Amino acid sequence: MWIFRGVVVLIGAIVLMSFFMANAHKPIDFKFQIWPLVDKEYSVEVNFVMFVSFVSGMIVWAIGAWVREAQLLVRLGQSKRAIARLEEEIADLRNIPIEEAAGPEDDGVM
Repeated sequence: MWIFRGVVVLIGAIVLMSFFMANAHKPIDFKFQIWPLVDKEYSVEVNFVMFVSFVSGMIVWAIGAWVREAQLLVRLGQSKRAIARLEEEIADLRNIPIEEAAGPEDDGVM
């Protein structure tokens, strides 16, 4: 499944890049409205839009990857603490004296 997804993404990237290369030096007019009072129209080339889109996508991806990495490190620390606690419990169970493990009801006499 991951191979199919990779091929689809690769074909999509090739199609988009060929489209952008064909229209690279054409200006794009758009309105960037921050506040209701500020209403400006800008004219930029497709190259600039591609660059800004790529950089913003990489920043969003990096932030997501860092968050995921932090979550995995927290889970790894929790797992290590749980393993250490369980190993300590196993060591305590191994060190129980035999008389104590038999209990008061079992005197060893039949």
